[in-house]
Amino acid sequence: MLNQIHNQSYSKDIKLQAIHDYLNGNGSQNDICKKYGIRSRTQLRRWIKVYNTGGTLKETTGGASMKKAKTTTPEERLIIVKDCLDNDKNYGAMALKYNCSYQQVRNWVVRYEKMGAAGLEDRRGRRIGSQSSRTPEEELRNKVAELERKNKDLQMEFYTT
Repeated sequence: MLNQIHNQSYSKDIKLQAIHDYLNGNGSQNDICKKYGIRSRTQLRRWIKVYNTGGTLKETTGGASMKKAKTTTPEERLIIVKDCLDNDKNYGAMALKYNCSYQQVRNWVVRYEKMGAAGLEDRRGRRIGSQSSRTPEEELRNKVAELERKNKDLQMEFYTT
């Protein structure tokens, strides 16, 4: 394998040639990696997985390996989640298909299973009191918290008078 500090870039043709060579039995994963200058067998396995699941292989530029989170609407998340559930929770394939991260897809599926479509809303940055409850349990927790605040206010009023 090649030892490099930065990400290597590979053309779509090189990826396809390497995949076809491996699938046609023209060598082991190590042999194919050496032949095409691929850094690791893991990289080759990823390409094969994308190829076998019907994904598209893209030209890589060798840039940063961190992927920025994709901005999605709740409707888009619902479509992705339903597609993922229809495909036996294949998070990796859905991440590739919809160009978002594996972890995003997994989190959306978990929240959908726990809270339904309401769990896919982005509720960051809003005060708890101004948000509607997503589940009956959450509604009860909010009600208890509200009653505890009122009780505390009444106690403060009682002791200060």
